[in-house]
Amino acid sequence: MKKKMIQKYFFFTIYIVLLLIPIISMGGNTPDYKIENISETLKKNSKAVIRYEYTLFEVYSTSKAKKTIKRIISILNENGLKNSEFIEYYNSFTKIKNLEGVVYDKDGKKVKELSGKDIKDYSAISGFSVYDDNRVKFIDPDYRVYPFTVEYNYDIEYEGLLNFPSWTPYQDYNVSVENSIFRMIVPKDFKFRHLEKNYNGEVQITENEGKITYTWVADYLESITPQTPEKSFIENYIFVKTAPNEFVFNKQAGTQDTWKDFGEWIHNLNIGRTVLDPQTQSKVLELIKDAKSDEEKVKILYTYMQSKTRYVSVQVGIGGWQPFPASDVDRLNYGDCKALSNYMKALLDVAEIKSHYTLVLAGEDEPNIQSQFPSNQFNHAIICVPFATDTLWLECTSQTIAAGYLGTFTDDRDVLIIDNNGGKLARTQKYSANENIISKKTTVDLNISTPSLAHMETSFIGLACDMIYPISRSDAEDRKKQLYNSLALPSFNIQSITYNEVKSRIPRINEVIELSLNNYLNKLTDDKYLVKPEFFKRFATIPPKITLKTNSIYIKRESIETDTLIYNLPTGFEPAKLPNDISIKSDFGTYDLQYKTENNKIFIIRKLFTAAGDFDKSMWNDYQKFYQDIYVSDNKPLSINKLK
Repeated sequence: MKKKMIQKYFFFTIYIVLLLIPIISMGGNTPDYKIENISETLKKNSKAVIRYEYTLFEVYSTSKAKKTIKRIISILNENGLKNSEFIEYYNSFTKIKNLEGVVYDKDGKKVKELSGKDIKDYSAISGFSVYDDNRVKFIDPDYRVYPFTVEYNYDIEYEGLLNFPSWTPYQDYNVSVENSIFRMIVPKDFKFRHLEKNYNGEVQITENEGKITYTWVADYLESITPQTPEKSFIENYIFVKTAPNEFVFNKQAGTQDTWKDFGEWIHNLNIGRTVLDPQTQSKVLELIKDAKSDEEKVKILYTYMQSKTRYVSVQVGIGGWQPFPASDVDRLNYGDCKALSNYMKALLDVAEIKSHYTLVLAGEDEPNIQSQFPSNQFNHAIICVPFATDTLWLECTSQTIAAGYLGTFTDDRDVLIIDNNGGKLARTQKYSANENIISKKTTVDLNISTPSLAHMETSFIGLACDMIYPISRSDAEDRKKQLYNSLALPSFNIQSITYNEVKSRIPRINEVIELSLNNYLNKLTDDKYLVKPEFFKRFATIPPKITLKTNSIYIKRESIETDTLIYNLPTGFEPAKLPNDISIKSDFGTYDLQYKTENNKIFIIRKLFTAAGDFDKSMWNDYQKFYQDIYVSDNKPLSINKLK
């Protein structure tokens, strides 16, 4: 009897253990699909809640690995609908397998399964690429009864391991997290590195049967509401980055213990790809024969490259990292950022001007790379031309900008310069406030019985050009549409628009707009009219009031705005008493507003300097007040009186 009881207990224990194996292997939490079980704290200000996310990345060798993902996310309202979609990219080095999804209603009951026909497969760069094997799998659960829950399970197999995955429990603003787990399993003798940012826990490390397991866990993270201006997710919230010390990608072995090592791998990919045929070499020498300096030669050849080539994306195989040979670009007249940069370097080689192929993480709002963590963190290539007292940076994908201008796409960040010795970090140009200016002069002829007429001349200088390029380079119809949306005037008609671009290392775009203003003067009495100077509001924004600022106030670039607004008064009218001049000084900048009258004109002269910096979150009220005071000052009405 006792023996039978022991056997029964033994088999019951084995049964329980077997039941728990999948739960333990997937991170230790039982999936929960009921919306009612989500805490009110996690629902607050949330459009969705990540109930459970488990990512397991297992490395088999320097070239092979597999990632297993289980994601359960509850969608609370229509604002979170996009978060219910499945989007995963793949290419010839990665394969997505065993993809399946399930939709549950608010009570946790299965509504439908997602597979087969629900899975769409698209080119990831359709319309921008001549050659590419980057693709994306996409699922829209096609369910709109809120709230609901969707679960996805899938594997990704890797053949080539230049990149290891990163982990960010937060995936979007206004999405909270119940439980997120990131786990890596590597062979005992496999060397890799990890970098933790804003992670308050401690990585769990265990060893079993010749393998080492690393586990990071995040629980109960309340949703984040964006509080711009602030740094990126990577800089503000939990982030774990991983990278192999040694890797094999497309049978090309490399190491990235140091930036020098990683740069050497890139350099080896590029060897022999800057050769141009004799006819092209002769063409290059002919183009620069009368140039007076190396910088002039660079500008001539850069302009030649721009006029001859166009940008396309090339993402086939190792083509994601290895540029087309320069001779192919010369023959075909197109290439991606790598190919065009390599081609530009080839042209400079013929001219015997030293230059360097350079990798950069490009994007106006992209954070700086983690410079202490050598690894592939780049998405773009440019050219560096070092002179004795200066450095010229060349953005080779643009057919319009001047040599030496980078703009907000690649300014002020660490880049990896590639040379014969490997890679080394450098910093791209940081633009000062005097290289980021909007200067505007507006003259308004005020009329009582007919529309008032405005002539507005604006100069965009340096980085400020980036905000007007989309309009200035549009066709006439698009220009008008965009300007109607950007000019903060109550009722107006655009009569004409012209742009004149001055190309230089600090570019300038001059914009001239002729406007007619309907009912611009507000009648108070037969003898008195009110004028509101709305012309200041074109680029103005007011930060919202926030009860609790969670992160620092990060302003990446300093700038200057100057405005001169001139009102020509109607015949028979004079200005009433003008407002007092205003001067505001703050850690965030300075603001000055002056009024004066002369020859039946009112002059309003405004200057705003915006400071760059990383300011403590406790200063948010000061920041908000600075811009609120500016807004009030900008909108102080003027009155004009009829002469008696």
